[in-house]
Parts: sequence; structure tokens; C-alpha cells
Amino acid sequence: MKATIQIILLLLLWAGCETSEPPVPPKSSAPPEPPVAVVEPVEPEKPPVVVRVQPKTPWEALAMKDWDAAKKMFVANPPDVTEEDENGRTLLHWAAAGGDREIVILLIEAGAAPNAAAAHRGQTPLHLAAQNGHLDVTKALLEKGADFTATDESGMSALHWAAAGGHESVVEQLLTAKADLQARNSLGLTAAHLAAMNGRTAVVRRMVDQGLDINLRGMGGDTLMHLAAREDHSEVIEYLHEKKALVDARNDKGYTPLMFASRWGHEESATTLLAFGADPQARAQDGWMALHLSCAQGHLNVVRLLLTVGARVNAKTSSGLTPLSLAKEFNYQPVIKLLERFGAKD
Repeated sequence: MKATIQIILLLLLWAGCETSEPPVPPKSSAPPEPPVAVVEPVEPEKPPVVVRVQPKTPWEALAMKDWDAAKKMFVANPPDVTEEDENGRTLLHWAAAGGDREIVILLIEAGAAPNAAAAHRGQTPLHLAAQNGHLDVTKALLEKGADFTATDESGMSALHWAAAGGHESVVEQLLTAKADLQARNSLGLTAAHLAAMNGRTAVVRRMVDQGLDINLRGMGGDTLMHLAAREDHSEVIEYLHEKKALVDARNDKGYTPLMFASRWGHEESATTLLAFGADPQARAQDGWMALHLSCAQGHLNVVRLLLTVGARVNAKTSSGLTPLSLAKEFNYQPVIKLLERFGAKD
């Protein structure tokens, strides 16, 4: 009996120990395993197959700028250096435009004429070298007798082309060769005018250092300052002002650089000119002011700028036009509203 009681107690003790264990959650309540992303291997993209086209003629070689092929052709079978393409350009024109000094020299030594003018536009090899900024070719052509005073059909010399393109080193080379700073193209513009018009500050600086008149007048009496303002080149304007150029210079019709900037809506140039003392009340021969010009074109920001600095909102032109009447004529509503806020009247 005693043994039986002991066995029962042992069984109860064992059962109690089992019930004290934490329950094991069923499998269905366990958090699901995160999905495994299967990444398919991607083959690297194959580089495109480049098929190199071999030039078959010297013309093709020069057009493709395959200089090595051109040289081999010239050695194996000397070309006809007088032959011309449909625009009257010779192989030398093409080589000069492309910029290979060695081929240029090779062609000239084979009899190519360094001053041949192409039938189309009348450009010489030197014009093309200068236009494309090829200093070494420019030097080679000058050494071989190229005429830096020659002009094309538009009256452009090599210096004009180099200045317009901003090729400072070529400009320097041509000036060293005594190219004329005062030479004008068929529009009456010097190389410096073209440099200012195209925002070539370094070229303008070089020409001024060479003794150029800072207020030199071109076509219609426009100065460098006029042309820089018309094309919105504020850096050129700043340099010209530094060199004491007239900020209110008048062209043949009495227009100032500020009027040009206003007419074409160039807020940055107009702001720069006003900061340098440009007169917003200045009138052209026809009585137009900067404000009239900006209103007639609907240049809201320039109109606001001019009104802010005190431009006369009701000023009349010689024919009686006001800024408001001009804005209304072209229905520039934002300009009309702005003018009316500043007290404009018909």
C-alpha cells in the first residue's frame, strides 16, 4: 500500500513537471517564411559592332578625317590638286577645314594653290582654317604664302572668321601677321564688331590691347556696346565699360545700347547697362525710348525693370504713341496691367 502511494506521488510529480513546459504553438500560427526573390542571371549587353568604312578616294578620306588613309593615298597615287568638288573647293580646302597640318603642307608642295577661292562663297583655305580655329594649319598656310587680306563674297577676311568664332590663338597669329583691325566686311563690320556680337570677350580684349578704338562704329553707327547689348552678352558689356566705352553711345538713328537690350528683351544686359549709368529716358530720333521698345514687344521683365528705375510711363513718341497704346495694340495683357498699376494712361 505504501509503495502504491509512492508510485502515485511520483506520477503526479511527473505530470506537474510536464504541465509547467511552455506550450508549443501549432505550425499554422508560425510567421510565414519571407519569399525568396529569384534573380535570373542577366547576360552583359554586348557592345555594338562597329563597322569601319574604308574611304575609297582622297575626297572621302578628307571628309571622314581619316588622315592616315589620305596620306597613304597621296603617296601611292598623287591626287589632282586642282580638282574641285561641286562647290568649287579643292582638296586643300577640305584639309584646311579639317585641320591636318601635314596634309595641308603635302598638298601645297604638290602644287595646290593656297589662295584658291572656292566658287561657292569665295572662301580660301585660310578662311576655312581660321573659321574652324585650326592654329597649326593657319600657321602653315601663312608660311606657304596664304593671303590674310583676302576676303570672301561677304567681305569676310580670315580675321573676321576667327574673331566671330572666338578663336583667340588664331586671332593672335593673324594679328602677328599684321592683319588689319579696321578691315570691314560687306556689312561694314570689323572683326571686333563680330567678336562683340558673338560674346567673344577674350578676342575683344586682345583687339583693344592692339589699339582698337573702344567706341568704333560699324553698320548703322552701332558700336561694340550696341552689338553686345543686342545679343545679350553682359560680360562683353562689363569689359567695354571697364575700358570706358560710352554706355549711352548713339547709332545713326539715335538708339542706345539700352534701347537695343530693351527691344530684344534682354533683362540681364539691360540691368548691367542701367547699373553702369545708362539713361532710361534717352530718346531716339523718332522719339522712342527703351520703355516704348520693350512694351511694343511684350517683354514684361524689361518693362518692369525700366518702370522700377523711373522710366516715364506716359511718354509719347514723335507720332504720339505711348507705352500703353503699344502694349494694347498687340494685346500684351500682362504688360498692360503692369503699366496701369504704374499709372499709365491712353
